[in-house]
Amino acid sequence: MITVNTNLHSTRAARMMGRTRTLLDRSFSRLSSGAAVTSARDNQAHFNAGLRASTKAKSTNYAVRNIASGVSLVQTAESSTRELQTNVQRIRELAVQSANGTLTDDVRFSLQVEVDALVEEINMQADSANEGGIKLLDGSAKSLNFMVGTDGGNVIRLDLKSLKAKDLGRMVRESGFDVDSTQGLLSGDISINGISIRGTALTDDL
Repeated sequence: MITVNTNLHSTRAARMMGRTRTLLDRSFSRLSSGAAVTSARDNQAHFNAGLRASTKAKSTNYAVRNIASGVSLVQTAESSTRELQTNVQRIRELAVQSANGTLTDDVRFSLQVEVDALVEEINMQADSANEGGIKLLDGSAKSLNFMVGTDGGNVIRLDLKSLKAKDLGRMVRESGFDVDSTQGLLSGDISINGISIRGTALTDDL
């Protein structure tokens, strides 16, 4: 016959000791983290709410980064556009100067040479403007979407058009009437950039 002696008091004490140790570990975890809820077993509802808030905060941080990158891209595009605009204004000045009837053909030729150089520089500026490998002014980017919030609707769209010389020319708006080639022109019949063109003369090439 085998007899097993069991100390019930010792077993109960060991069980209580283990429970006390678990509660003590949980208390130390709260003290070290400063949070009242450190796991789902503390408070399921509060733990889930805290988890959602943490996820929202992390998503917001990424949205802030997206905004910063978008601002940097727009600033780069603005700087390049400002340089390009300076060249376009210079071409307009040369066009007005060339419309003056007192200029010789040699002077007009030299003005055209400068215009051609400016056109090449405009194309170079449109090709070289980029941010993070994205070309901004050559028309290849089309449009960019920036996620600036944590919800699906928090998107800002930036449309980018080509600012190459040939595409800038397409943006010119024409107004007025067709010219009848069989009739001579009077002074003021044609105006280019606000400059009135003189009437035809017998010495003009038909």
